[in-house]
Amino acid sequence: MSAISTNGEIGGGGTYFVMSRVLGPEFGGSIGIIFAIANAMDCSLNVVGFAQAVQDMMMEYGGVILFDGASNDIRVIGTITMIFVCAICGLGSQYETKMKDIMFIIMLASLANFLAGSIMGPSSELEEARGFVGYSVHLLTENWEPAYSVTSGQIQNFISVFSVYFPASIGILAGANVSGDLKDPNTAIPKGTILAIIICSISYAGVAIICAATMARQGTFRPVNSKLSRYPK
Repeated sequence: MSAISTNGEIGGGGTYFVMSRVLGPEFGGSIGIIFAIANAMDCSLNVVGFAQAVQDMMMEYGGVILFDGASNDIRVIGTITMIFVCAICGLGSQYETKMKDIMFIIMLASLANFLAGSIMGPSSELEEARGFVGYSVHLLTENWEPAYSVTSGQIQNFISVFSVYFPASIGILAGANVSGDLKDPNTAIPKGTILAIIICSISYAGVAIICAATMARQGTFRPVNSKLSRYPK
């Protein structure tokens, strides 16, 4: 991507424009199709993950159930989220860029909250029962090796949990996608893309290590209505 971006003038049109104008329409079209499919998958994974998080918060802080407290609630929340996202995109790239800035601030606040919470440790016996015990070298050593477990009757493996990391590999092209809005895209795209890969990899690895150092693989807490919870036994 860095070599392509520095090989001539870059205009608007994002990744597809860069690929098709530099490598030719054959390569640009092929890569554009793959890129569109990858973005669709990335969007679906992010929306489902967001809907699950919202559903968990609704259950934990208010006991709110829209329909069944399970898949149907996730579908409703996900559909509302997609309508909101489509509305923002439909208004134009200007509003989309502003929304990205707002989401970036929210993401930084979330990461800071995550880091502060891991340092403060569990605030109640319930959190300890759910597996959050605070920083422990012994716990980090125990969690360092892979040990896939059975979830919903299916044994997990590397491929089944790869979707946790997959969304991180799509957003790094955000700079190339707004090439028309950049003052100097030939310089900004290579630097931004490489920095995005480095920062994203460090963030994901850091979150994984913090979780491994503070969270037990399995907690002891089991709610009365276990059907409405994903917490392990």
